[in-house]
Amino acid sequence: MRFPARYFKGAAATGNLDTIAAGVSVGGTSYPTNEIALNTLSCEFTVDAETNTLTIACHWQVSHDNSTWIDIKPSNGAAYVAQATGTVGADAAVTVVLEAPKGVLGWEYVRPAVKVGVTTGTANDTYSMQVCFRKFNGFS
Repeated sequence: MRFPARYFKGAAATGNLDTIAAGVSVGGTSYPTNEIALNTLSCEFTVDAETNTLTIACHWQVSHDNSTWIDIKPSNGAAYVAQATGTVGADAAVTVVLEAPKGVLGWEYVRPAVKVGVTTGTANDTYSMQVCFRKFNGFS
């Protein structure tokens, strides 16, 4: 007997990058990994870099205690690249879905995050992170 898939779409974590310095990450909502089915975790990121030269990179972080967070890279070791770069004038928001690396399920908690690059953010630099996954079902 198979049980129907239980899809989960979390509430979007939104905000701005006011006073966030280059090299600093802002984390979204964390989730316990024991609820996540293998290879189903992804996040819809929408970022808008308005500050000239500011970059915003979307990525994943993991933790064993839900308080100390470590960046996790994809299995090929590639660095995450900026999804948005601010220019002079109005910039359009960028939306991308980023799959979580397989290694996240070896940790107790996972969360999406955005990292500021090049310069300090302002209130005009914004983000939204919404996680989606299929809930783990031990009978499927």
